[in-house]
Amino acid sequence: MSSEAIRDLIDYLDAKDFTKAEKSFNNALNTKLKDSLDQEKIKLSAAIFNNPEDGELETDVTDDEVLADEEEVEVDDEISAEDEAELDELEQELDDVELEDEEDDTR
Repeated sequence: MSSEAIRDLIDYLDAKDFTKAEKSFNNALNTKLKDSLDQEKIKLSAAIFNNPEDGELETDVTDDEVLADEEEVEVDDEISAEDEAELDELEQELDDVELEDEEDDTR
């Protein structure tokens, strides 16, 4: 709070003008809060944007580690018989619905 804002607040309280005192207090508090938030935004922005050099983000993972992880991943391209049967059922249901729609359209 600035000294002027404090002086105004005290004057309003002394004059028993509590409405103006409340407004003065709220304005001073909002200003203080806004200033604190602005400072935190500046700190956060500095931490995010000023640390990386040459426009690149720093990482602890090397390209070799990424390639090693990719090699460990196994892909199962085969569909189990159960999944294939379920897929066939769904395709049949879809065909039945499409036929019903066509029949409804011709009526």
